[in-house]
Amino acid sequence: MALYRKYRPQTFDEVVGQEAVVSILKKALDSGNISHAYLFAGPRGTGKTSIARILAKGLNCEKGVTSQPCGTCYMCRAITEGRAVDVIEIDAASNRGIDDIREIRERVKHPPLEGRYKVYIIDEVHMLTKEAFNALLKTLEEPPEYVVFVLATTDPHKLPETILSRVQRFNFHKLSIDDSVLLLQRVCDGEGFECEKEALILIARYSDGAMRDALNLLEQVSLVGDGKITLEAVKRVIGGVSAERVLEFFRALEKGDTSAVFAVLDNVLDEGTDPVLFHRTLFEYISYAIDYAVDRSSAEKLGLLEVEKDILDILAKLGIDVLSEMSKQMIELERYYRYTDRHKSSVLKMVTVKLMAFWNVSSEGSEESSKVMIKPSARKESVKKAPQRSATNLPAALSETAKQVADKKKLAGSKEVPDNKGTTDNSVHSSNIDKEAEDIVSIYKKKAPKTVEEKPKSEPKKEEKKPVDEAYKLLAAHYPEWALMYYKVGRLDGNKLYFSTTYAKDLFETAINKFGWKEKLLEVLKPLGVTDVVVEEKGASEPYVPASEEEAMKILEEIFHV
Repeated sequence: MALYRKYRPQTFDEVVGQEAVVSILKKALDSGNISHAYLFAGPRGTGKTSIARILAKGLNCEKGVTSQPCGTCYMCRAITEGRAVDVIEIDAASNRGIDDIREIRERVKHPPLEGRYKVYIIDEVHMLTKEAFNALLKTLEEPPEYVVFVLATTDPHKLPETILSRVQRFNFHKLSIDDSVLLLQRVCDGEGFECEKEALILIARYSDGAMRDALNLLEQVSLVGDGKITLEAVKRVIGGVSAERVLEFFRALEKGDTSAVFAVLDNVLDEGTDPVLFHRTLFEYISYAIDYAVDRSSAEKLGLLEVEKDILDILAKLGIDVLSEMSKQMIELERYYRYTDRHKSSVLKMVTVKLMAFWNVSSEGSEESSKVMIKPSARKESVKKAPQRSATNLPAALSETAKQVADKKKLAGSKEVPDNKGTTDNSVHSSNIDKEAEDIVSIYKKKAPKTVEEKPKSEPKKEEKKPVDEAYKLLAAHYPEWALMYYKVGRLDGNKLYFSTTYAKDLFETAINKFGWKEKLLEVLKPLGVTDVVVEEKGASEPYVPASEEEAMKILEEIFHV
């Protein structure tokens, strides 16, 4: 028998981590104040079905309605073994239609055969169809006095308000690491496993508060380690990215050693690590670092290893503001992995360059960085040569852009960079390069900076503002950086603004004319007096045409958040 079934709690006192739920249910049973319908909502593996069965025991125990069922009488044993005819468990994922609910409506008319109450436990109730919910409403509102419904779900927001208003709701929470370790230790003692505390902590962290997942993992580790639960055995079963590799990665970032950073990244990918998994591992430590920067004792609460504390020490030096922005960027960047299946490593390299920028920005004012210079005209040329990108070539664009930024970082390795005439230009420092790295796609988003000729300080040259440039800046400030990859501001003719696109003209026309995007654009461009926007296609080799308005809307939501 699987460990999670063997060690399923059989009484309220054995339940761990759901104290509020247990306390209310025990008082309800002892006082006889029984509701006709309960809703248990919470993440998987937190004890919803187990507590529903214990509640059924409390209602049908031969001792009477009690919060301390004996566990030895016929009804208690029948419920534990899953053979009680008056306790009906239904999987709504596979019995979700209106006919299944009609069958329940017919059955509730008959009184219980063996026990005191008929208890219907409907698991994953959010999977019922709209028609099934409607059929359940009346029965759920006024069932016979001998019927109790227990609805369990991991997605309570999918339930209709009419259902939520007819039940008593109990919110279940993920188990803390301490609670998970306590239960794992109890199982190890019961099974005679030799265990290391660090191994149990890692299992608890990996299971993310789901006890069923933790016990399944414990069982696998016990087989690998021949009854010994060791840290190495857990790592071997879990796989993923080792903390040592993550520490090596962040140390290289801290030192600003570009070649070392990408060497670590190449090693990670050569080991067969999924780029998405590595991304999420980095994000996990960044999230931990935010708590660690506020309270150093959080590392103990999380049960982190010494090598993991070293990781947090490096990250905490950046400060809470930088870590918060870094965390936000990691969340936003993760969605780009969905654009490609074969080139996820290119996206990960782009993410790496973005992370490098956070350390560069934090040290921007240092004396050493202020000595590193680069000729501004070189930046201008690189921007001019940046080709238009299409969605089908997105990963290649990211890889090429990351390489461009890396090359610029190498170019800035010497204190001075000679220009084409053998002279040096001391007007632009490494902070400019760092800012480009901070926004890896800025070459698609911003117009190339103008080369400013040196003039006497007494006669500064004023930059002339062009309407098209102003329109571009307004749009770039209001829309996601990836949106501007697909079009550019072509021209401003009177009060009409023309967009030139090499990709998906029909998609943009759909956005502008049918989904209300035109009003949003005009609102942004209002300061320039723009009253109309038009999309014109130029040089599209393989234009994209949406198959339907639904498909167009889906893409627009992904790219433009419209």
